[in-house]
Amino acid sequence: MKLLERRREADRAERRLRRERATWIVRTAAIRAWLGHHRAAATVGGGFAGGMLAGMLPLRGFARMMRTLGSLTAFALRMPLGALLADAAIPGARAPDAARGPPRENAA
Repeated sequence: MKLLERRREADRAERRLRRERATWIVRTAAIRAWLGHHRAAATVGGGFAGGMLAGMLPLRGFARMMRTLGSLTAFALRMPLGALLADAAIPGARAPDAARGPPRENAA
């Protein structure tokens, strides 16, 4: 019985998601149409607004935040899990030695 109850609950959740998605599409149709028509203006305006906000940030706090983010990224990439994350983010960037084959000599 638990399986049937879970299935009914999942079906109700899926129907609710479809209703919410349809409502979202209707409510945002005008905004999406405007952004589709004025794509360049939205990009330039967003860049300008982002630059203004970045310019208003206190420089010392922003530098500390970026330094901390860089340190955490470097720490994560030094861990064994970091190599796996880097391989997942950029597939084929770091091929195993066996896949590379023997080193080639210059035949020039």
